[in-house]
Amino acid sequence: MQDIASHFRDEPGLQRTPTPPAAPDIMRDAGDTIATASPLRLGVPVTDTLIVAPAAARADADVYAFSFEAGIPYEITMEAARVDGPALADPYLTIVDRQGNVVAENDDDGASLNSRITVTFDTSETYYIVPGSYETRDSGGYRLSISAGTRSDPTRAIDWGTEVDGPGVSVYFAAEGERFDGILNTAAWTAYERAQVFEALGEYSNIANLTFTETGSAAGADFILTHSPNLTGLGLFNPPGTRGEGVGWFSTRSAYWSDEAGGLLEPGSYTYLTFLHEFGHGLGLAHPHDRGGGSTIIPTTYDDNGLDQGIYTVMSYNDAWWDGPLGTSSDFRYGYSLTPAALDIAVIQEKYGANTSYHAGDDVYSVPMSNAPGTGYLTIWDAGGIDTIAADGGRDVIIDLRAATLSGSAEHGAGGYLSYANGVYGGITIANGVVIENASGGAGDDAITGNGAANHLSGGEGRDTLTGGAGKDTLDGGTGNDRMSGGAGHDVYIVDSVGDQVIEARAGGLDTVKSETLDLDIADYANVEALALMGEADLTATGDDGANFITGNAGGNTIRGGGGRDNLRSGRGDDAVYGEDGNDIILAQDGDDLLFGNTGRDNLRGGEGDDTMSGGTGADRFIIGPDQGDDVITDLELGRDKVQLSGLELAGFGALSAMMADTADGVLITFDPAASLLLSGFIADDLSAREFIF
Repeated sequence: MQDIASHFRDEPGLQRTPTPPAAPDIMRDAGDTIATASPLRLGVPVTDTLIVAPAAARADADVYAFSFEAGIPYEITMEAARVDGPALADPYLTIVDRQGNVVAENDDDGASLNSRITVTFDTSETYYIVPGSYETRDSGGYRLSISAGTRSDPTRAIDWGTEVDGPGVSVYFAAEGERFDGILNTAAWTAYERAQVFEALGEYSNIANLTFTETGSAAGADFILTHSPNLTGLGLFNPPGTRGEGVGWFSTRSAYWSDEAGGLLEPGSYTYLTFLHEFGHGLGLAHPHDRGGGSTIIPTTYDDNGLDQGIYTVMSYNDAWWDGPLGTSSDFRYGYSLTPAALDIAVIQEKYGANTSYHAGDDVYSVPMSNAPGTGYLTIWDAGGIDTIAADGGRDVIIDLRAATLSGSAEHGAGGYLSYANGVYGGITIANGVVIENASGGAGDDAITGNGAANHLSGGEGRDTLTGGAGKDTLDGGTGNDRMSGGAGHDVYIVDSVGDQVIEARAGGLDTVKSETLDLDIADYANVEALALMGEADLTATGDDGANFITGNAGGNTIRGGGGRDNLRSGRGDDAVYGEDGNDIILAQDGDDLLFGNTGRDNLRGGEGDDTMSGGTGADRFIIGPDQGDDVITDLELGRDKVQLSGLELAGFGALSAMMADTADGVLITFDPAASLLLSGFIADDLSAREFIF
């Protein structure tokens, strides 16, 4: 069955989907089964005959095995050929897995009745190639061959190979009764229609070094636009370098066209998508499913259309997210493309250069949360700034900050990763080369994925799943029991529920868990090294046997380092900090704090409050700085512990001695009216220069 490719957009539902023939009985003959399949080799064609018949007893099937390598595009062709008799009438090609499940199939190659499959698999696997016929009764010869390309470049499938002379593109709207390339324009273009055309053309200006201006003369115009209700289809456009190049036509039939604001010409509508599609042709883009202009055919699989979908290229006949859970919108006012997609952007920018000033600031892109005019699928082209994809509402949302890779399969991001809300005909992908740094979910159960930048991922309400990338990420699940995985990099997790899960790999960076509502125990968070208390609540933070970094908040905290060499900092409240085992660094900040070194060789430093420090066992160092308040050392061990005063710029022990006074509690050293140090249990004569570091 022959299907002539063209650059017409078909009406919805008119795409031909052939009913495949009944699968031949490939298990009938030895040598013609999956278990005994003949090998197929790259560049080595085979010829044979087969018989397709309703009765298995009269059928003769052939099966070939081939080991496909992941990420490599393969082209399998099956041509009718005379081999000891007549050729097959209508070849039909199928690829199956070891269980006989169909993974790809093809009837016509777009130019003849011969079959061609272009396929790329995500994993290396052996599959089985089964020649057949579209006819339920057919017999004859065929020629089968397989070739391999380089790793997939899907942009070549939509590149017509030509371009207009830019950057300026002049646009002429045909007058009533004018005819161009045999097409009659039946009515004058209204001001509203012209505005919508230029809005769609503006989407190409946003991404590339292109400008579009209206001209009053067809002579010399780059684009000549006609419209009428009289032709079959929705639109056509002659690409650069073809006969009638630059001439385009659009259907004004009422099912797809309106000349009032808010109607079928608005962004997100089916006809607005038609504008984007046909202007793509005018700028040198081809269909992904045929070989227009010498383009390749984009890889697909049997189970889905792969990259041949509108969310990856507006040049597809499989509009919007054809294989998505909702399929394509049945309301022509919304649910279609708002912009060129990632593959389109890559090819257009290759031809004309990128627009490096569009959205160069800090931008927020909102995930569509309802089905209404204006809802549709957009691809972000953003030239800079710190940007966010955000959702606001109760629907469950998927947000993915990874940009299109332009290679491999749809599953692995060749055309981008879609961010969308459950139940909505719309979403967001990100063009190759664009970095979106942040994401925030709504009130639903959201799944948010970061990229290689330093991301801030916020789940909001609900039971959210947050996955960071390779950068230094902050993951904040928000309210609800959330699951957070930072990936590589030094990540920060913000928890507010005992049900929050932190998933961190070994050697995945120096990672921190923070909370302003929960007591934290680092033993609850595998492979996390640091804890930080936030807010003003009186909370406890507890380390483990590793080398922990723990920080308090503005409340009254209890901080315990546990074993290991810990770095502990009080917060701005009145805190109690315990180094416990290990050689620890303990730093007081604001507040009147109690610092306990416990065992080990510890460094204790008072902060701006009135702090009390106890080194415990081990040779400890007490660090006294300027503006430290009125501090106390309770257990200075002469000849073993040291008091470091280098930050005070004293002239030596003689100058220090002049500041000493014996009291009932010990030696009081007064540095100034607002700063002093009490050494408990001593008199001045007990002390010598060896106890101090200047």
